[in-house]
Amino acid sequence: MKEVSYMNTLLKHRPLQLFATLALIVGLAAVLMSFLQWNGFWEDEIFQVAFLNERLPYFFVEIARLDQHPPFHFLQLKFWALFFNSDKGLLLNSIAWHLVSCLVIFWVGRQWLGTTAALLAVALFALTPQVASAAVNLRMYAMIPALAVGTWWLNQRALLDPDKRNWPWFAVLFVQLALGYSHAIAIYFVAWIALAAAVQVYSEHGGSASWKQWLTAQLGSAVLLLPLVASVVIRIGMPAQGEPGGNSDAGSVVTHLGGMVAGWGMKWEYGKPFGFALFALAVLLGMWNRRTRWVALCLLTGPYLAATLIGLFFVPMFKTPVYSAMLMPFACLALAGGLQMLRPVLGTWVGIGLLAVMVLTVMPATNHLQERSSPYKPIAIELEKRAQTGDVVVIPKPYLYWAVLRYAVAPNWGSPLEVLPPLGENWQRLMARLGPELTSALKLQPRTNQVIDRGITYVIGEDAVSASSKATRVWEVRRTRYPTPAILADGFIARGVVTEFGYPETTQLLMFERRN
Repeated sequence: MKEVSYMNTLLKHRPLQLFATLALIVGLAAVLMSFLQWNGFWEDEIFQVAFLNERLPYFFVEIARLDQHPPFHFLQLKFWALFFNSDKGLLLNSIAWHLVSCLVIFWVGRQWLGTTAALLAVALFALTPQVASAAVNLRMYAMIPALAVGTWWLNQRALLDPDKRNWPWFAVLFVQLALGYSHAIAIYFVAWIALAAAVQVYSEHGGSASWKQWLTAQLGSAVLLLPLVASVVIRIGMPAQGEPGGNSDAGSVVTHLGGMVAGWGMKWEYGKPFGFALFALAVLLGMWNRRTRWVALCLLTGPYLAATLIGLFFVPMFKTPVYSAMLMPFACLALAGGLQMLRPVLGTWVGIGLLAVMVLTVMPATNHLQERSSPYKPIAIELEKRAQTGDVVVIPKPYLYWAVLRYAVAPNWGSPLEVLPPLGENWQRLMARLGPELTSALKLQPRTNQVIDRGITYVIGEDAVSASSKATRVWEVRRTRYPTPAILADGFIARGVVTEFGYPETTQLLMFERRN
């Protein structure tokens, strides 16, 4: 009788397993198509690329000095670049992490909820437009899902280890720290994920788990993550940096939760409402199943509600990519687990229906990745054609400077720490406190604000008075969204925009000539 019952269950689940497998293939194919048609990096990605130029140990100073995020993603990318250092070779790092995230979700889902639910969860994850977009973006958002789910699962395995060994706790500590040091506000999610794992174990096993070891591991993790708290506090207090993790996404609960599914680039007007409905379904069905209930409460609702309250009284802290990377893998697992509570036939067809809708939307939703065009390489090529010996190229924005020099000069054009605009008052006060010896040891004082290549001077920052004093022609690279006009020596006439590149955001090349 047991064998007959097992075969009946298997036959009922087989259509969903087959469709989920096909849907997973479609999701991965959408990522592959976006990768094959990819045409260049964007603003945030340039930070990851430029930081590769700095050697250890100044690499860590560079990240702390020039970026708001902690170093783990930058560090693993630096080792990756030893083997794959071309533009697409670097982007393959995100593709690899996307595949690792899919494998981790499937493996954890299979151990926790069974093969069918695991296949459904990983297929839903791969078809999520924001997830697919993150897979072809050289940021930490393809890496985070693997670390988040890994942190949650390893905490449970260590708590329930019958032999009470020490090494599982070292694994917990390593993965938890890697997650915490992956994003400026990742520490916030580390706490929620560890709490969710603990509540999950307590609800199923009570006080029989290794709670003293868990508490010790969490205290150790908290101490080692304290520098992140200090960093967030310092940056909140600095001018033009009023929010932890960067600018917060405005919107409502529908656009926030829906955006975690639909992403920023989805042009369909109903994309975010549909994403909200899918996320809400994951919460409701996840709460229905006793096994997934605490994930739905502690991870799908808790972090967002708490962040909303923090935003009301302190500072906003919702950012679509990081919330999606942290929470969407759990939403997919909760949704897959919740469908198990429906009647087998109904659960199968609801699962197939959800997958079918997402299969139809994932390709159009990721089209924006294929339609957009990066401006940096074309601008650099245009400069190579037009600029002559003795010309000055002024690039006010640091990331724009790094991008243009990568293509106009060489990938390893120099050190972002050594080539910077003159320091502002905040940094000058900090260096006065540190003293000249420590300032020099940490390379906090820029060596120059220009790089000279083949007789052309490339100036970083808006102040180019000195560099342009003897030049007869100056070029300026300016992003139209954040225009920062260059300050030149007297006697130059603006000849206007020579050319511009980039879609949907444009970067311009302007020319100035000295008055005869």
